[in-house]
Amino acid sequence: MPNAQSWIWWPPVCQSSVQEKMNAPAAPVADDGVRGPEVASVSGRRERFGLFFSGAWEPADRVRLTAGARWDSIGDRFGSAGDSTRRAWSPRAGVSVRIGRLDARPTSVFFQASRAFKAPTVDQLFDPRPFPDFSGGTFSISNTLLEPQRAETLEAGISRRGGRSSFELVLYRTEVDNEIDFDPVTFRYANIGRTLHQGVEASATLFPASSVSPFFSWSWTRTEPLEGENRGGQLKNIPEHLVRPGLAIALSGELRVETVATILTGRFLDDGHRFPLDDAAVLDIRVSKRFGGFLAKADFLNVTDRNWEEVGLALPDFQGDLVPYYFPAAGFTARLGIEWRF
Repeated sequence: MPNAQSWIWWPPVCQSSVQEKMNAPAAPVADDGVRGPEVASVSGRRERFGLFFSGAWEPADRVRLTAGARWDSIGDRFGSAGDSTRRAWSPRAGVSVRIGRLDARPTSVFFQASRAFKAPTVDQLFDPRPFPDFSGGTFSISNTLLEPQRAETLEAGISRRGGRSSFELVLYRTEVDNEIDFDPVTFRYANIGRTLHQGVEASATLFPASSVSPFFSWSWTRTEPLEGENRGGQLKNIPEHLVRPGLAIALSGELRVETVATILTGRFLDDGHRFPLDDAAVLDIRVSKRFGGFLAKADFLNVTDRNWEEVGLALPDFQGDLVPYYFPAAGFTARLGIEWRF
């Protein structure tokens, strides 16, 4: 029988916040930069309240059970634009088992089931900006009738962290109901229906404590609608394969250099797979150095200045044919940052 010390309990925690959302008046801007007359405006606020708790129980030395739940309430107060309150429970439960010698570095096998809740953003609900419909009228892309996304997830995996190597393998399956996305047919945000997200994520690191440490990660993602004419196909802009090989080098004086390549394959610009996106490979470098409690970082992104399309979409033209629109990714970019821990 487990003793009293095998039970760990985290008491309930409340989280409450009020987010004011004041949209600046929307107005057109001419080619010379002169602002035109106000055409729309909206103001309001979002009130959020959350309550969550979790606990763990170890019935044996090798077994750990965890459980938790979260309750959310999100209220929008936007007057004539619309008022609403959305509430949901998000439970979670899991089990992990350690395999191998407990006095060494055992391997952990785990399984978890959970539910999640995601409310539409304020902009998705109440964005007042009018767009011309080329027929003398206007339309807006926001939708006050949006319902929250709700997801159910099952995941299982195995992991081990040792002195010379570490690895992790995770399999997951998530079914999303009322997924929110931009609908190019109606030109507004909508609940597009049910989607299935499933995949595999694997990562490994060699010699994590040495001065030179290679690492590698790979993910296979299959995200498909469960309804409609595109049922069974990969959703737009989501790569089927994402590979990240890299190398970390620790130099003297707490100087560290990391280089990582990101490779994306199996992407489409549209859900109907009429417009495939080219595969892409991008190289990033990070240089970091510690100064006492400070950590200075310099990131050099896309160091080869590769020209590639990050995302895109297909919209119908006046004849009803789909036209692809590509959004290029940023070229070579440098970013500096400082962290202070105390």
